[in-house]
Amino acid sequence: MTILDTSVTVDRAKSRKPINEDITAVTLVEFPRIVYYKFFSSRVIFPIRHDFIMAHRLLELGKPQALSDLLVVSIAINRVKS
Repeated sequence: MTILDTSVTVDRAKSRKPINEDITAVTLVEFPRIVYYKFFSSRVIFPIRHDFIMAHRLLELGKPQALSDLLVVSIAINRVKS
């Protein structure tokens, strides 16, 4: 499973390239026009409680990062494990 980050999603949409990979709800919030993009043919993955917990733990581990980025990472890690 491949999950695209918001910046890659925006670049592909601007280039009118197809988006067949999954995106997260974070991308949906940051780039809401994706719902109207006719070349988006995959799914939106919504975070669950465990994703938020892992994102906060990652935040405490190292250099400060945007919580939204850590949430995307947590979603990817947790979906690979399941």
